[in-house]
Amino acid sequence: ILYDTKMWTKAIISNFSVCPFTINEKEAGIPKGNIRYTISAARSVEQAFCAFWEEMSVILENTNEEVSTVLLMYGDNGLFMHDIELFEMYTACLDDCLTHSRLGIQDEIQLVYFHPQFQFRDKDAQNVMIFANDGTPLGLSSEITKPIDYSRRSPYPTINILRAPQVGSTLGVSSLSLSLSLSLSPPPSHFPIPLYI
Repeated sequence: ILYDTKMWTKAIISNFSVCPFTINEKEAGIPKGNIRYTISAARSVEQAFCAFWEEMSVILENTNEEVSTVLLMYGDNGLFMHDIELFEMYTACLDDCLTHSRLGIQDEIQLVYFHPQFQFRDKDAQNVMIFANDGTPLGLSSEITKPIDYSRRSPYPTINILRAPQVGSTLGVSSLSLSLSLSLSPPPSHFPIPLYI
């Protein structure tokens, strides 16, 4: 799991500039710091929440240089690997937790979610028939994998815990024209991620 995720981070996230401040599979951020990889053996949603909050503590208790960002992977144990709907519900709960004003961390942390089955959804959740240039039906939009979907696909269900000030400084200095919503399901509740394609 660790090897696959590091190779994915290097090849996709860094080399294809899916994340503009990922330097390689070891370092990210402004200022540059370490990427922390954690594999969760959670077999229940409750255990998954515990693993998430443990990693939140790590990133909040360390400096940018010590832990710039966290990749929390939920391995091939069946909890989220083959159930993207459960993963979407779980990540929606995480978003709700982070935006709760009493925690006071909504300006400190940003979350990005990756899943092996990820598909961007139509803005208005319509499911329409897609046709080839010659008029041949290709299938329903929900059934067709689009190239952009691969920007959010990972070997394992993964939560990227980012420091919001680093994201803001990166987005502030970038002259990017394309932003993507990082939400797995409408309504969008994540920060826009620059993508170079």
